[in-house]
Amino acid sequence: AVYADVWVSMGDEATADASPAVTAGSVYYPLQEGDVSNGGVCRYRRTDGALLWCAGSDEVYDSPTVVNGVLLVDIVGNYLWAYDAKTGRQLFDDETDVISGQPAVVGNTVYTGGYWNVFAFRP
Repeated sequence: AVYADVWVSMGDEATADASPAVTAGSVYYPLQEGDVSNGGVCRYRRTDGALLWCAGSDEVYDSPTVVNGVLLVDIVGNYLWAYDAKTGRQLFDDETDVISGQPAVVGNTVYTGGYWNVFAFRP
């Protein structure tokens, strides 16, 4: 199969080295240092790439995860933050300073790793 660009988001808000999280209507892309607001995550409309919002101001090193309307991100390789996936409003921030990697979710539990440990979070 041959693939062609459907849309490309250009500009300062899209330079992370991680995979986006994709849902039925949105693409969530992490930002790193030097991007808009010096980091965070942005939501784009999946059909045409229109920027819908950006949230946060710290670097995101790993791919985000979206589950049940919640966007989960690893902030600066240390913290787990959660956002409302539709609005970008921050819902939760874990400041244990040990989180790293893409969050995984099973049921109502979020799993992540860091510093030779596995962490589990519940709402």
